[in-house]
Amino acid sequence: MARPKGQPKLGGRQKGTPNKDTQALFDICAKHGVNVFEGMVMIAAQDPDPDRKFEKLEKIAQYLYPKRKAIEATLDPEGGGGFVIKIENYSQKEVK
Repeated sequence: MARPKGQPKLGGRQKGTPNKDTQALFDICAKHGVNVFEGMVMIAAQDPDPDRKFEKLEKIAQYLYPKRKAIEATLDPEGGGGFVIKIENYSQKEVK
């Protein structure tokens, strides 16, 4: 059941706390001295094909930088002098 509006959130994980599976993965990597991002960058850097290197670095960047929303601004077709702003969220769309 959802909590009523205006009521504070009670219980559950604090914001930013990893779930059990994520924490277990962090612990395994730390135990073996593995830095996943460093490994991904090393693999991408050693790839001689620039297109594949770019694709690999692009995938790494998704973990480091937030995705931006596409914003399109056009003049009002009715000639009213105003702007029509269209905002689309592409973060859920699959990149090919």
